[in-house]
This record gives sequence, structure tokens and C-alpha cells, in this order.
Amino acid sequence: MTIIRFDSAFPKENLSAVSELLEKHRQLIPDWCNWLTIYFADEDQGKGFTLETVVNYDYRFAQIYVYAAWLVSRDREHEMVHELFHIITAPASNSAYTRT
Repeated sequence: MTIIRFDSAFPKENLSAVSELLEKHRQLIPDWCNWLTIYFADEDQGKGFTLETVVNYDYRFAQIYVYAAWLVSRDREHEMVHELFHIITAPASNSAYTRT
């Protein structure tokens, strides 16, 4: 089972908004993902993101960056599920890019 952890700098007042959705959709996190770390970022550096996912299949971990804009989004659940699907599809995507 994946261990979900929050970065120590993640604002405590926003923990429940994220943790409730992650627990609700925990079954979407693949077994190969040993660690899922959640980070908070006030600014998206002009990317226009609400969430961003980084996956490292080789080392069996994923990271989700929660941007401040996500906290006021009307589609928070849909957006979180979308990010979890990035984790699900990472092995196939990784394989496609590394074929010679």
C-alpha cells in the first residue's frame, strides 16, 4: 500500500481538502507507487496549473504539487483524479519514451 505523506511545509489548514480526496480515491494509486508526497506551492510560476504531478517509476514514488489556485477551483475532485491517472499511466509513458 502506498504511503501518502505531506511535506512539512504544507499548510495545516489545507490538509483536509487534499487528504479527504486522496483517501476517497486511494484505490487509484497503483501498488508499485511506494510513496506519494504532497507539496504546496503558492505560485505556479505562470504555468496556470492547479495541480502538478511528478512520477519516478524507476524509484517507485510520485509527487503531487498543490497550487493555491486549486483551493478555489470548482473541479477539485476531478482535477485530483486526473493527477492520479498520471501516476497510473506513468509506466506506459516511461516505456514509450525509452524505447529504441
